[in-house]
Amino acid sequence: MNKCRFFIVRLIEIVLAAVALPLLSAQQASPRYQLTDLGTFGGPEGTLSFAARILNGRGMLAGQIDISSTDSYYPNFNPFIYGFAKPLVQHASLFRDGVLMDLSGPGNLQNSGAVWVNDAGHTVGVEENGLTHPFTGYPEVEDRRWRTGEIGSLGNLALLLAL
Repeated sequence: MNKCRFFIVRLIEIVLAAVALPLLSAQQASPRYQLTDLGTFGGPEGTLSFAARILNGRGMLAGQIDISSTDSYYPNFNPFIYGFAKPLVQHASLFRDGVLMDLSGPGNLQNSGAVWVNDAGHTVGVEENGLTHPFTGYPEVEDRRWRTGEIGSLGNLALLLAL
């Protein structure tokens, strides 16, 4: 009787293993997510705005990436672009179709940041204008819209509504 029970238990274990192993292998063979290093524009890091829509349904990611130029405002900073003082300039960026794009342009020495991207890849954010705000002391910013290589403005009303 004990030998019979032993063989039945072993047979059940073998059948369960034969069914479970292919299922486990299939789950491990197809990862659900892929980690991608986005790179930089010459600086050490990038930041993201978590208070807005920075990732769209097509896998485009908007944010700010350091460039290798020193920020002339440092240690002063504008909290609408990033939440702390950084010694390097940051540029608005868009990671699209495997390519990291500098939305502000390589010759621009003003900080900028992208805070929203729609499914078409149109991105909005802010960019410093080279002036210091007389009341806050922050570097002044203007709203920006980046769309297929064009840089435009949403108008001052849009920026006021965003605050």
